[in-house]
Amino acid sequence: MIRRLLTHNTSLKLASLGLAIFLWAVVRAEPADRQEISSVPVLVQVADLDWTLAADPEPASVRVRFAGPVREVLRLDREGTSVRVPIDEITSADTVIQLRRDWVVLGGATGLVVEDVEPAEIRLRLARNVTEPRRVVARLQGRLPAGLALAAVPSIDPGTVQLRGSAERLSAIDSVLTVPLDLAEVREAGTFVVEVDTFGLGSLSVSPREVTLGLQLDTLEERFLPSVEVGVAGADDVSGWQVLPETLGVSLSGARSILLDADFENLRAQVDVSELGDLEPGEERRLPVRLLGLPPLIQAVPVVTQVTVRWAPDRP
Repeated sequence: MIRRLLTHNTSLKLASLGLAIFLWAVVRAEPADRQEISSVPVLVQVADLDWTLAADPEPASVRVRFAGPVREVLRLDREGTSVRVPIDEITSADTVIQLRRDWVVLGGATGLVVEDVEPAEIRLRLARNVTEPRRVVARLQGRLPAGLALAAVPSIDPGTVQLRGSAERLSAIDSVLTVPLDLAEVREAGTFVVEVDTFGLGSLSVSPREVTLGLQLDTLEERFLPSVEVGVAGADDVSGWQVLPETLGVSLSGARSILLDADFENLRAQVDVSELGDLEPGEERRLPVRLLGLPPLIQAVPVVTQVTVRWAPDRP
């Protein structure tokens, strides 16, 4: 019985064995070539909190040569890799670091060997950390739900945050922004916690990372001013310019508490004739209207957005 089992379909069994040996040989013979990734970023990690990078490493990327399965190199290139340089001890603000092959991040790649990193060294420029305060500016986006308006400029607590980093980087920053607060999600007055936007701050650290915005709301009110005079700017002598129409209506909207008490004596419409270029006597052109002198948090829309400007024929 056993002999029959061993000899039954002998040719089929031998063919299967041969196929298995062939596939094993193919896997074992997968090409282990030398491949390069030409632009591997260099990431420097400074452990000493009293120091920070004053500039990007030079160079900021290197070329790495690998030995191993081609498919693993291609996968590593697709998923991304880096050279992570740990700096535990700083002896000089300007220093040269020899790159080690074991600093190359292989991720989940298997069977890869780092053969070479070129160039073999990088130059680092470091600076001592300093801490300075910077003003926080609130960012708002969207529009409040219908019938609501801001009744005061949003309060910010704290109004300043502490930035820590190199003096050179800090000198380029005069204030920091918050992550935008979407007014469309606001239903009533209150306080709202928002994060400080760290985009563009690079290696600078921020403390605290969150601030509180206080919003005061009121009922939205509207008002119409039927006759706002249109003035002329942008010329030493504006007496010879004619503007048509000479006055225009302006629609105002804002919080009831502001709009009812606001003083609009300084509100004026204006055109800038310096935008006209050469204009012959009697010739006329259209110019956009700008509204000036608006109280804070009041929105204004002129009935017309452009007026006709003419150089009077008798203008000297």
